[in-house]
Amino acid sequence: MISISPYVTLFYDVITDQEIEALKAAAQNKLQRGTIVSSGTLHIHNYRTSHVALFQNWDSPEIMGPLTLRVAAITNLNTETYVPGSAFSAEQFQVASYGTGGQYGLHYDFLGKEVLHERMRTEAFSMFGGDRLATFLIYLTDVERGGSTVFPKLDVALSPVKKMAVFWYNAKPSGELDQLTVHGGCPIVVGNKWVSNKWMWNYGNTFTRRCGLTPKATQLDIEPYMRKGWV
Repeated sequence: MISISPYVTLFYDVITDQEIEALKAAAQNKLQRGTIVSSGTLHIHNYRTSHVALFQNWDSPEIMGPLTLRVAAITNLNTETYVPGSAFSAEQFQVASYGTGGQYGLHYDFLGKEVLHERMRTEAFSMFGGDRLATFLIYLTDVERGGSTVFPKLDVALSPVKKMAVFWYNAKPSGELDQLTVHGGCPIVVGNKWVSNKWMWNYGNTFTRRCGLTPKATQLDIEPYMRKGWV
């Protein structure tokens, strides 16, 4: 455990070498320059210099299916992407590649009013299930030098470790978006960095991530109830 509030934890050996190589191979022909959202529009900017590929479970079912279930088992959250007739629980897996000098400046994973116009934010809420509740980030490679994931407001810097994952909640148990989760990817000095991440959303996890009983409740206060399940 790296931090209690916001809740940030590390997990090791969450993916196999075979799965990593299969993911990287599948991503090669799908990689496109990563974008950022500004004023409701996607932009290419040196603020984010990775190349990314998106995968639905059916794109590579032998990899994505088990990995989706594994993330669910680790986090106790619903991780399936949209199923007709049900609430949206999570986005598809994203695979990102950073070459030498590659970086991602400080940012939040939640959307919030700062990122999207109010109209687009309302549509996102209704169509996609609220906002990004939590992030699960898997490191697919070690990095010889650089490439740390930093949380400056927590005074935390995490060096990439192959097969390791960092998991955090972007919102407090009260539902308030957590401003302490601002983070970034430091420039790659030597080597390359590959990562894969999955974002879980609010509405599909309404009855999975329990609400805090007080405004100051932390994840540790509700974790035992999440692990026991709802009645």
